[in-house]
Amino acid sequence: MRKINTERVSTETGWKLMADICHKAESNELLRKALKKIANMNQKSLLAFLGEAQVIFGRLKKVVSNISLEATGFFNTRDFFKTKSEGGIFAYVDQDIFGWFDDEIKDSPAKEFAGYEFTEDITEESIVGDAKAGGIYEEMDFAHIRQVCERHFSGEKLLKEGGSANLFWTRNKNGELCWVGVWLSGDGWVVGVFKFNPSDGWGAGGQSFFRN
Repeated sequence: MRKINTERVSTETGWKLMADICHKAESNELLRKALKKIANMNQKSLLAFLGEAQVIFGRLKKVVSNISLEATGFFNTRDFFKTKSEGGIFAYVDQDIFGWFDDEIKDSPAKEFAGYEFTEDITEESIVGDAKAGGIYEEMDFAHIRQVCERHFSGEKLLKEGGSANLFWTRNKNGELCWVGVWLSGDGWVVGVFKFNPSDGWGAGGQSFFRN
């Protein structure tokens, strides 16, 4: 897992993206017409466009599509988040999971997610912000996280390996936004949890899971 603890991570903004598009438009009549339309957008519409463009061309790149997760009637957190010594699959389990979240998840809905890779170093604020601007932001519960992990451990390539972070966004029992991180260490798979921190950063190559 490569987490970057900086107050500010240098990123390619939507405005740089626009500059690249303008450069390409020099020899493309259709693109020139599109840029004229963009130039007449009000600020709200322009910012929405830039957010969507950032997802398509920028910091969040879809690398795993159509992860269909089944509805679950009942899920016990302690039944899955266990270390190998307890009969589970993890080398390490963050104990905050059991203090911050409910032990039982009931009536978890079916959902379809996708994995989005960080194409550059990125802050947590930008991960969530880009996803919301692009219309893909959606949170998971622990039953969803369990299904993604189990399917990966069964051979389906859903999680990043090699030390890269896999971030699942969820809410603790106080309604606060948190991420549950799953990554492969030298000792095996580990799982951790922290509350959302806008300025904390993550290295390129990690991924978050949002709406497909």
